[in-house]
Amino acid sequence: MSYHFDPGTTELELDEKPRTLETLELDLSLAFSAYQQSRFTTAASRVSSLLSDLRRASMICRKGQRAKLSGILALSYQAAASVLAKAGESDIAWVAAERGMSAAKDSGSPAIRASLTRSIAFALLAAGRLESAMRLVEAGAIKLQDEIAHDDTALSVYGTLFLLGSMAAARLGDGRRTADYLTEASDAARRLDDDANHLWTAFGPTNVAIHRVNTSTELGDIQTVVDHGLSLDTDAVPVERRVRYLLDVAHVHCMTGNRDDALGTILTAERAAPEQVRQHHLSRKVVTKLVRSTVGQPSIELDKLAKRVNVLPSTG
Repeated sequence: MSYHFDPGTTELELDEKPRTLETLELDLSLAFSAYQQSRFTTAASRVSSLLSDLRRASMICRKGQRAKLSGILALSYQAAASVLAKAGESDIAWVAAERGMSAAKDSGSPAIRASLTRSIAFALLAAGRLESAMRLVEAGAIKLQDEIAHDDTALSVYGTLFLLGSMAAARLGDGRRTADYLTEASDAARRLDDDANHLWTAFGPTNVAIHRVNTSTELGDIQTVVDHGLSLDTDAVPVERRVRYLLDVAHVHCMTGNRDDALGTILTAERAAPEQVRQHHLSRKVVTKLVRSTVGQPSIELDKLAKRVNVLPSTG
C-alpha cells in the first residue's frame, strides 16, 4: 500500500534518472523469479520498489510506450497479489489484483488481462469465496477462446485458470466440477506439450499432475494419491510448485500413519523453501498432528520443526 513517494508529487525530481522499459521488465522478471523460488520476502521487496518506479515512469511515458508500460504494471500488481495471498493478506491481495486488472485493460494483451483475472480469482480463493472464484475462472477462459489456438502464452494462462478453478471446486467439495476443470487444463497442457513458464504460469503437464494430487487431497481421496501421486517427477517446475506438492505428500503420509515419511518430507520441503513451508497452513496441520499423536515427548527434530512453523506443544 506504500509506494515510497509523495502522493502530492506530479513531476520527477530533477536529479532522478528515469527507468527504461527494459530495466522495468527485468525487475518484473526478477520479482516473479523470486516468487517462484519461494523467496517471498525478496519478491515483496522487489515488487514494492518496482511499483514505485512504475509510478514515476508513468509520468514521462510516451504515448507509444503506454500499452507496454501498462502490461508491466499489471503484472507487477499480479506479483504483489501473489505474495500477499501467500502471506495470508487476502483482502490486500484482492486490492492489488483489482489495480492490476485496471492496468491490464490498457495493455492491449488478452493474455495479460486473463492473467489478472486469474490473479483476482486467486485472491477470492484465498479469501474463501469459492463460487465467485469459479465464476471468474469460467468468464476469463471464455474471453481467451479466440487466442489459444495460436498463442502459447494465452494457452498457458487458459490452462492455469482451470487449475485454479479445480482447487476452488475441490475446497467446495465438488468432485464433478473439479474433474471437469482438470480435464480442460489437461487438454491445454497436452496442446502445449511442454512444461513451460509463459507469463510465469509454470503451466504444463507436470503442474496439472501436481494439481491432481492437490485436489485429491482436498477432496479426501487419499487412495488416489497413494496409488498414483506419491512419486511425481517435479524437476521441470519451479521450487514453489515442487514444494507445494511435497506438502501434500507429507499430508497424505500423515493421514495414512506414515509418521517418519511425513516428517522427512516436510523437512525436505523446508530445506528447499523455508519461507514457504514455515508459513503454509498444511505444514502447521501436519506438524500439529505429528506432535499430538506422539507418545511421550516429540523427537528433537520434530520439536524444533514445530517451533519453526509456530506450532505449540500439545498439553493433552
